[in-house]
Amino acid sequence: MRLFTAFLFLSFYGFSQFSDPANSRYWDAGASLYARGFLGTKDQHFAVCGESFLNFGANPYAGGFVVYSDSSGTSRWEKAFTAFNTEFAFESIAQWPDSSILVGGSMLNPMTNLHGGALLMFDKQGNERWKGSIENGGDSPTYVRKIEPLTDTSALVLGSRSGQGAPCFLMMIDSSGTKLWNRDFSDSNGEIMDLNGFAQLANGDLVICGSISEGAALGNPEWKGLLIKTDSAGSIKWSKKFNQPNSGFTDVITDQNTLYVRTLGMSPNGILAADTSGTTVWQADALEGDATWGPVKRRLLSFDEDSSLVFYYENFFNSTFVRLSRNGATLGALSAMGRSAGYSSHADSSISLLLSGPVYGVKSSLVTTEHFVITHLEDNLPAKSTCVGPMNMDCPMVNGFDFEPYAISTADSYDISPALMEAVTWFPTIDQNCVEFLGGLSEEEFNVFEVYPNPASGNIVIEFSAESDFKGEGRVLDAFGKTVLTFTLSPKIHLDLQTVESGLYFIDIGKARRPVILH
Repeated sequence: MRLFTAFLFLSFYGFSQFSDPANSRYWDAGASLYARGFLGTKDQHFAVCGESFLNFGANPYAGGFVVYSDSSGTSRWEKAFTAFNTEFAFESIAQWPDSSILVGGSMLNPMTNLHGGALLMFDKQGNERWKGSIENGGDSPTYVRKIEPLTDTSALVLGSRSGQGAPCFLMMIDSSGTKLWNRDFSDSNGEIMDLNGFAQLANGDLVICGSISEGAALGNPEWKGLLIKTDSAGSIKWSKKFNQPNSGFTDVITDQNTLYVRTLGMSPNGILAADTSGTTVWQADALEGDATWGPVKRRLLSFDEDSSLVFYYENFFNSTFVRLSRNGATLGALSAMGRSAGYSSHADSSISLLLSGPVYGVKSSLVTTEHFVITHLEDNLPAKSTCVGPMNMDCPMVNGFDFEPYAISTADSYDISPALMEAVTWFPTIDQNCVEFLGGLSEEEFNVFEVYPNPASGNIVIEFSAESDFKGEGRVLDAFGKTVLTFTLSPKIHLDLQTVESGLYFIDIGKARRPVILH
């Protein structure tokens, strides 16, 4: 059953105050948590990695964390690490055939005093097997963007280094963390390159996607999408740059006949399809909002169990998951509270969504700490998620843009060094309550009301229950508690908010508050 199509016919269920076992929120009172990578397993368990900002006494430190849970959100194990500096985060995660978990990210390695790409391997019980740092003697930040095991004994690791002319890398490692081979990719003119994802074709060839700057030396770089095709050992067959300005590529997947590339820039924002020679077939443009704040995400595209395309993005505090056919036709969409950070589709037609902060909820009049939530949607009970609702979505076709050849230099300069990562005692709190994701809004005994539609494009309705008191005024508050407007109470109120900027707001009546998203 195709869930996205089914959701288009469901009513929006709003935000329940009651416990919902289909959702799990992960948070820690002493840390801010950002989910960066999401892995759904065949048995419907999942693993999440990310970065956390921890406090040791009066000193803040960045750390990387991994949470492994079953399909109900019950945690199997959690691990957190730090290198006692602010240059540490996990952002990519993969599972080996033996169920071991490999995570990658960035760190400043205290053993070498160099910035490197962090690698950490666990067995399926969460026991540490090995840890390393990918370095090349340079000292600019280095990031592991994607990891993918190819066999029982080998995996590909893709990474980038920030800075003009800094080489990105594609590396093959074995299951013990030993480098088998490495390929550097860099621009001979000193432009900034950022590689984000790759896909493997049936013949073993690889297609890598990313972005390349133009005019970085002048201080005002313009980004364009980049595709690189290599053989199974990383030797370049061709490399091409997309001619649409501000069109960076964040992810690529393939069905062997077509490459599907996630584009993220000024316009278009959506999906580009190309053949395996790098010729554009079609583009679908999504109407996206501001997705530039907060930690940057790279994994934004996947196939579902029906082999249709799913891509996702956020508009302020609201995320959208869009489903497309392989010829670019829109099949449906879901909206969800929070920053979209992951999607997993399962053989039984259920799906799991990973949503991350920052979401500004109000609890005891305070802004909550960062956190993330897993929402599990079952085929026969789609209404269980009170964080998710259906929405209409249309992705118009965009034509007239193509690829052009682009020269890239290659080398071999990266190696894996022993790394110092200290395990930290860290026990996140897990709530089976979706509304806690919004801050645990309290409800006055009287003035019980609902707000709809939510999200809204400008006009909302506030409707009270029969026992409510209609005296006085209500307020519309922004995410930081500032009054945007006031209104007189009545059993059913129609508010015109078309002149209010997009974002998260709260309808405040007495001591009761309800969140509403404007987009």
